Amino acid sequence: MTDALSSVAGAWRALRFRAWAARLRMHLRRHGERLELDVAGTPQFTTLPRLRVVATGGHPGRFRLAIGAGVDLGQSMTLEVWTGGSSELALGEGTTLGTAVRVELRGGRIVVGERGQLRDGAVLKSDGELAAGDDVLISFGAVVHCTDDVRIGSFSTLADRVTVTDSEHDADGSDAPHMLRPLRVEPVALGRNVLVSANAVVLRGSTIGANAVVGAGAVVAGGELPGGWLALGAPAKPVRELGADEPR
Repeated sequence: MTDALSSVAGAWRALRFRAWAARLRMHLRRHGERLELDVAGTPQFTTLPRLRVVATGGHPGRFRLAIGAGVDLGQSMTLEVWTGGSSELALGEGTTLGTAVRVELRGGRIVVGERGQLRDGAVLKSDGELAAGDDVLISFGAVVHCTDDVRIGSFSTLADRVTVTDSEHDADGSDAPHMLRPLRVEPVALGRNVLVSANAVVLRGSTIGANAVVGAGAVVAGGELPGGWLALGAPAKPVRELGADEPR
């Protein structure tokens, strides 16, 4: 009896996901976009993602959605896709999403490796190439905003309310509205096994070496932080080399 109920529930979940994918395809086609779907089985979900397709008036493009085996889309996820370009969302095998995760693709790519965790309220936005390796944790309320190139190494963690961005408006102190000023953009790279602690900010042009720890509330304001060191402050500075046997 239990096996039969499980089979019925699985079939119903698969039917709902196929209907959701058909709706996504229809919304995209309405704006001249093409959907490429690459799904390994049916993902788990509490509720299916909310869809928002933003018409930009550009040339017809395509959106590729790749979902690995064992992915859980969580509850109340929002998927926003801008038309007129080539966008991709790839969630690796075993990746799990919490509640109210928001993913925005503005003609860019977001790739999350295997066994990634996107916890409640996490936000990922990309106009460029946002790539997270395997076993990456993006925690509660963290925001990753990629205009050009953001890389997060495997086993790295962005703790609660961390912000990572590779761009900023050139606010120059004049009367010109800062949001209308040009963007300044530089790549951001986090190495393998980096811990960015709660409320820290990583700004454009920052490179953080493998096994580094960025302290709570720190601001990494560009430049390079060495691997294996603890960095504190605003702007963040390396203050202590971490021993191999010290708890992280």
